[in-house]
Amino acid sequence: GMACYRLNQIDRAKAAFRRAHDLDPENVEALVGIAILEMGSLDSDVLDPREYRSRAENVIKMISMANLVDHTNAMVQNHLANHYFWKWTPVPGMVSVERGSCVVKG
Repeated sequence: GMACYRLNQIDRAKAAFRRAHDLDPENVEALVGIAILEMGSLDSDVLDPREYRSRAENVIKMISMANLVDHTNAMVQNHLANHYFWKWTPVPGMVSVERGSCVVKG
């Protein structure tokens, strides 16, 4: 999959990653490879909002699945961190502080 990707053969890379995943459903590199290539093919200008959201959620589910298989994999951790960094939503139980304020809300 990676060799095809580096040769800019995206369709062949997707097929190779899918084949690796079919042979071994716990292959972390295959899960992440499929997810990243799918994420790269998402286009909010072409897809309707529901389809875009559905496909984006599937990408995150695949990366989360890879995390369940190997939670020490740096590649998986990096992609999850990027996702949660760019899609920041406060987690219940967290506090917020306004700059210059003496009041902590939470």
